[in-house]
Amino acid sequence: MSEYTRIMPIVALRNLAVLPGMLIHFDVNRKKSIAAIEQAMHDDQMVFLVAQKDMRVEEPAMEDLYCVGCISQVKQIMKLPGGIIRVMIVGTKRGELDYLASLSPYLSGQISVKEKEEEVFSENEQRAMLGTLREILELYIAENNKIGKDVVKQLMVADTIDKLLTSIHASIPLTTEQKQELLEKNSILERFQTMTVILSNEVEILRI
Repeated sequence: MSEYTRIMPIVALRNLAVLPGMLIHFDVNRKKSIAAIEQAMHDDQMVFLVAQKDMRVEEPAMEDLYCVGCISQVKQIMKLPGGIIRVMIVGTKRGELDYLASLSPYLSGQISVKEKEEEVFSENEQRAMLGTLREILELYIAENNKIGKDVVKQLMVADTIDKLLTSIHASIPLTTEQKQELLEKNSILERFQTMTVILSNEVEILRI
């Protein structure tokens, strides 16, 4: 395992946490966040996305941000009325915010990235984890009729545990705290274990 650091523009997210592998659209309206996206496009299209602890904070400082976020690539920008931009990004790697280097004209900070060896599961292990998670997911979907058919189809065609975990994270209405908990897990196995607990708890709450 190797580690490196780099200074990057930062976008503080409200009610959202992004995982590596996620392709997602969201709107940006804060001037500092727009400036961070524009700086990323000027450099190498890479930006650090990190969730706020309290979405009501308008000018987040270090203590208002979670430490773990996602280094992401900005794929597309669309300008909307009212000074808002819509961005399409893909998450690439987990990163940890060491400190904020600047607060204006946009947030930037030093990000530490740990390069880890790829996790390898046997065919039986992969099948067992997929089966377990799909079984719990089917129970969740049966109790939550707000999940659309297209989302269900997308979830059920995932052929690896990593893809299924990422699809659930992107599609199921989890809380920011739950999403952040998943983001902070270092391994696929840890995320699998955490996701099964979260979904099992959600099933019990929906039944009540």
